[in-house]
Amino acid sequence: MIVKKAKLKDVDEITNLNYLLMRYHVKFDKYHKVNKHYRKIYNKYVKRLIRSKNALFLVADVNGKLVGTIYGEIKKRPPIMEVLKYGHLGDVFVLKEYRNQGIGKTLTKEVMK
Repeated sequence: MIVKKAKLKDVDEITNLNYLLMRYHVKFDKYHKVNKHYRKIYNKYVKRLIRSKNALFLVADVNGKLVGTIYGEIKKRPPIMEVLKYGHLGDVFVLKEYRNQGIGKTLTKEVMK
């Protein structure tokens, strides 16, 4: 397994993985049901994160196949706060058949660096 920075060419595959995550969540809470514009909007969101100097989008690659994703982002709080910046970890997802192999843990450790 290789953990690497996501590239723009990975966006469609990342969106497909995230769609599986949303389908999983919706089983427990309809709040996560996506609308018909999901792919277009999520693709744009991922592209923004990949291009951002304040974000890091990582993918796990096994033999040329993307099997997991995670992103982290430095966000700003309102200026009334003493601590103005904070780290946000976004959706971590690993395909079911690749789980329990430490991929999610590795992705999390790498994005935290």
